[in-house]
Amino acid sequence: MRKSWTVINTNNMKAIILARESDKNQDSNDAQLSRILDYVKGKGLEEWKVIKLKESSTKGYRTKFQENIEVIKKSKETIAVVVDTVDRLQRSFRESVIFDEL
Repeated sequence: MRKSWTVINTNNMKAIILARESDKNQDSNDAQLSRILDYVKGKGLEEWKVIKLKESSTKGYRTKFQENIEVIKKSKETIAVVVDTVDRLQRSFRESVIFDEL
C-alpha cells in the first residue's frame, strides 16, 4: 500500500527546535542548534520554542521530552519539530507511534 503525503506550506509555521545530548561524546546542544537554526531559516519556519535537553533516550523517563510532547499535543495548529538528526528525537518504535499520531 502506498502512503500519500500532504504538502504543507511551512511559511510562518511555528517550529520547536530540539537539541539533545546524552553524553559528552556527542555534538553539543549549541553545535546542533547552529545547524538547526540555519535549516529553520531556510525553510521559512518561525522559531517558536528552543529546547536544549541533556537526557538519555534509553535510560529512565524523559521528563523534559514528555513535557514538550504535551505542548505539541495541546496545540491547535501545526507545529514542526526540528532536530539535527533523527536519533536526537527518538530511539524506539514507541516514540514512532507517538509522532505518527501527532
